[in-house]
Amino acid sequence: MPWYRLATGVYTTDTSSAPERVVRREWRTIAGRLFPDATISDRSARTAGPVNGTLYLVYPHNDRVLILPGLTVSLRRGAAPQPGDIPLPGGLHQASLVRALAENAIPQGLGTVRSRVGSLAANSVNGSSESLDMAGADELGQVRDQVRTQAPLLGVSAEDAGDLDNLIGAALGTRPVSGLPAVTSTTCARHSYDAERIERCDVLVVALQSAAPQNHPAAPLEPSILPFYEAYFSNYIEGTEFTVEEAEDIVYGESNLPDDLKTPTMCLPPSGS
Repeated sequence: MPWYRLATGVYTTDTSSAPERVVRREWRTIAGRLFPDATISDRSARTAGPVNGTLYLVYPHNDRVLILPGLTVSLRRGAAPQPGDIPLPGGLHQASLVRALAENAIPQGLGTVRSRVGSLAANSVNGSSESLDMAGADELGQVRDQVRTQAPLLGVSAEDAGDLDNLIGAALGTRPVSGLPAVTSTTCARHSYDAERIERCDVLVVALQSAAPQNHPAAPLEPSILPFYEAYFSNYIEGTEFTVEEAEDIVYGESNLPDDLKTPTMCLPPSGS
């Protein structure tokens, strides 16, 4: 059986599929075998998978970047799986909401509080503000307490943990924080909206604008049937309420009008008119 090399130590027997498709289908198994006990976190925490072609993992051993066909695996040295992280088939773990929020507080080349807060809201699990809509204020308050406890264990500095604490407070409406993304600021004002649905609507608008109008002509009626429908709806408007089937039987079949409708209200235009 032939083997195809995807990367160092990674092979597949599926030679009929493109390598990128194999990786897209099997990335959990590949990453789990190569990096057991790695945790899907950082930018990948929100989607539980690759973001713009990169899978972000926290790994307890070393930093590393692995290039696969169609996928880059970026490993950051950090804490091993914590209580609350979800074990996944294949060996990986999915970061809990508490861990995802805490680890997204670690700045990524951003020097100011405002930029770090904005980056956190954009990259954390649904953003703290959207988590408020999803989990509720009481639960998010409990999450904030757990973040304070776990942050030191995850290598989050006191300053960065304080920025996260302020952001969650802003999402709860208990603390003012400037420079927030629109979704966070809107939620703080209690005018929340579904950002994901807005993105989908934007995609739909673009698709509709780029598509030419399509004509779907109705099937033409037989000339002999058109006068029947004209008479039917004319009489219906005047108050003679038959179903189409009843009217058809009266006009073309054996049925007679009821005694209270003997007046010639149901009539057809002259033939050929």
